[in-house]
Amino acid sequence: MSAPGVFNVWDAAGLAGATALGAGYAVGLTRLWRHAGARKGLPTWSVVAAAGGWLGLVAGLGPPLALLADLSFAAHMGQHEMLMLVAAPLLALGQPLLALLWALPPRARTRVGAWAHRPRVVAAWHRLTAPIAVLLLQLVVLAAWHWPPAFELALRHDGIHAVQHLMFFLVAALFWWSLVHGRFGRLGYGAGVLVVFVTATYCGLLGAFFVVAPHALYPTHAMRDMARHVDPLADQQLAGLLMWVPAGVVLLAGALALFAAWLGASGRRAEHGTAGRVLRDLQREQAILDADASARAAATRALLVAIALAPLALPLAGCLHRELATVSRAVGNPDRGKQLIAAYGCNACHMVPGVPGGRVVAGPPLVDLRLRVVIAGRLPASPEALAHFIRFPQEDTPGTAMPDLAVSAHDARDIAAYLYDMP
Repeated sequence: MSAPGVFNVWDAAGLAGATALGAGYAVGLTRLWRHAGARKGLPTWSVVAAAGGWLGLVAGLGPPLALLADLSFAAHMGQHEMLMLVAAPLLALGQPLLALLWALPPRARTRVGAWAHRPRVVAAWHRLTAPIAVLLLQLVVLAAWHWPPAFELALRHDGIHAVQHLMFFLVAALFWWSLVHGRFGRLGYGAGVLVVFVTATYCGLLGAFFVVAPHALYPTHAMRDMARHVDPLADQQLAGLLMWVPAGVVLLAGALALFAAWLGASGRRAEHGTAGRVLRDLQREQAILDADASARAAATRALLVAIALAPLALPLAGCLHRELATVSRAVGNPDRGKQLIAAYGCNACHMVPGVPGGRVVAGPPLVDLRLRVVIAGRLPASPEALAHFIRFPQEDTPGTAMPDLAVSAHDARDIAAYLYDMP
């Protein structure tokens, strides 16, 4: 793990990848327009969208945002929003696959094009990019990477952090591509609106949870905030607002666009004046539905699962928060720990509620440990970490004033249990 706020080799690799993507798009666009004519194949508005998406990708992966994201949870959230709500939808509008195909040499382009048109590949792509399937993929990725142990792992290992960003960007790109370029019939637009609504609800609940959570959820970001004399809880609340409000605005705009397209398609059907034309339209739509029946069946099942799971987002978040903030009562025996505090003489240096005779001489008062995000100035707060520090204070925090009292593992767990359980 490189030092926080330093542009490391993985950051450079991400920026190089974004640069290569932009260069490939430009080469492919030049060849396509030279072959088919200017503004043909890829219209101007699509190219402008692709350029905006590329700039968003570079802004999200490059300095200064990449450097600030190491130090601040709010900046880190802003980096994710830049990748998922700016770069991904604009690149989806820019149709990068077509341009990148034309960036290949002629022989490779022919081979890749032939492979991409194979029935099995087409069917697999339709299943992968079905809006409901992509919705589930995005929700799973968001939930998994915001789970505190996974998020902490990404913060401590640059390579895993790069994988996190790559997964966020790719699932968001698939999500927006499915909404922009997916097949839509009478069912499709309605399903698309519902997909966006579920996504907006999920992101809103997750962002609101960060805002209302009474404790900082990610110890590494909390310690970096404290080193900069920033309130970790305020930083987390700002991150929650960044996830809640911008995502809601962008997704609401997408839902309104889909709804308008849905109404427009319905209006065009209503304008058909003859029974023959209506019949031909119905036959054409039925053919589309039949050709994509398996994908839509899978999407329907996924939709039912998404609808069932979406309302559980807030209760699950609440359970996760209680799991993180609640004392681990399995760590030891708090009643015995209270007696051991006096026996080992901990109250000679610390004021400990419930233990008589305590006076503050060298150490800080041992109160409200369950509310802290760090202990001993640098360790992630947990009963297990506290028990280890009680046994090996000089190992965990070299130079600390706390002496090694030769506390046994059993006794240390009981002492930690009392310190976390006491009122």
